[in-house]
Amino acid sequence: MPVLDLPEWAVPLWWATDPDHTGVSGNQLIRRWYARMSAPKPPVNACVPELAGWSGVLGRRTWVQAEFRARPAELARGAGLRNREIDEPDNWNTVSRLYSGYVDPLARFSAEFAAVVHDMRPRGLPNDGWVGPLKNRVPPIVRTVMAGATDGPLGGVADSSASADRFIAARAAHRPDYERIARRGYLSVLLDRLEQLRDADSPDDTTMRVLERTIAAHAAKHGDPEQPLRKPTGDEKQRVHELLAAVLEQQPTLTNHRYFTEAYRRAADTLLRWTVQGREDLDAGIIFAALRWARMDALRKQALLDARESLSPDRFPEAAVDALAGVEQRMDIDALFARAHATLAAHAEPGAPTAADSWEKSLALRLLAQGNAVVIDAYDSLADLVRAAWADTLAEGDDRPAQAYAADVETAARYIQILLSMVVSSADRSAGSGTERYARRLDRIRARVTAAREQRMSEPDG
Repeated sequence: MPVLDLPEWAVPLWWATDPDHTGVSGNQLIRRWYARMSAPKPPVNACVPELAGWSGVLGRRTWVQAEFRARPAELARGAGLRNREIDEPDNWNTVSRLYSGYVDPLARFSAEFAAVVHDMRPRGLPNDGWVGPLKNRVPPIVRTVMAGATDGPLGGVADSSASADRFIAARAAHRPDYERIARRGYLSVLLDRLEQLRDADSPDDTTMRVLERTIAAHAAKHGDPEQPLRKPTGDEKQRVHELLAAVLEQQPTLTNHRYFTEAYRRAADTLLRWTVQGREDLDAGIIFAALRWARMDALRKQALLDARESLSPDRFPEAAVDALAGVEQRMDIDALFARAHATLAAHAEPGAPTAADSWEKSLALRLLAQGNAVVIDAYDSLADLVRAAWADTLAEGDDRPAQAYAADVETAARYIQILLSMVVSSADRSAGSGTERYARRLDRIRARVTAAREQRMSEPDG
């Protein structure tokens, strides 16, 4: 194993907040590492995902497994265990050495490109609150190229300890090459968002024109953006199916579930999309959530069929006129919700813990999808629905769902409630000042969530 100097604070058990509690999860270790990283360091929303990403990249390399041992490499790459506390101090101390020598400097390098592309952000949008966080999607693009195959001055960084050492020692010299990757990558992020808006039921023409103008202006200087997502490779597809097979081996009864086939397809599609996006922490446990949503979607479709059947003039001729009037009114509501769904889909969350959509936003988008109001009818209130979804999503040993924005379910419920109210209000052209009112309430909740997160990150003991 190479001799790597640890920071002064990284003594054995540096991550422990209680001398009698020496276990830690991979995600906890990453957050506590970031809290103690020396300044200057990239902002948390750019850097923490890069610490996790580089930990995963390096944990899969054979040279890391050989030089740092197999078990620390497994802990570093996550292997589906990132949210589980593991009491192995010696192995976590070895992981800390890997972080000190390689993960930390490489994460700092790729994370800094979030700030580099800030000057390219679209200007003149009618609503630009979602634009700022898009820059945090650039570091994973840079990391993917760095960890990829050697292509001239790019790539090959993690091929061996020697290549990683050479890059880290001369990383300033590599910055211009990767800045070009970052800027083109940012244009790809904007193009991806533009495509989402184009697919929306009620796209905002002004926003699309601004994005098109921004992409064209910067592409003239930095080159055309890559298409938003490439196709997954055969090896990536095989890896996803192996991850899902491992879950099924532990829970074989899942294959008997009525909606297993549909849930498996959804889970595989999600894992493949995460893979193509450069995410390293692939949790095949999402198949459990996929089963729940496949069931809920099936119930929704059946409810819509039942509703249409109940409105048939052949069944209820006396009520036909009133029923058809109700359908016409419902079509207006559907159009409103379609606009709200498009607004929320285009919204990037300020202060969210990762570049990906939060658990709360994902749930809100589900509820705004056409016909999903029947799901809410099964609960006494939206808060009850959120509590049920929160409990169903929790993995064993976790205190909140992966990607959750809020630290507790009550805050999550308030966040989702105001998020939905704001986007529906903004989509309703007769809402008047409602949008601003909900926006102020949403900002207050975000401020409380961000303050709580920053306090946890700044505490010396994690």
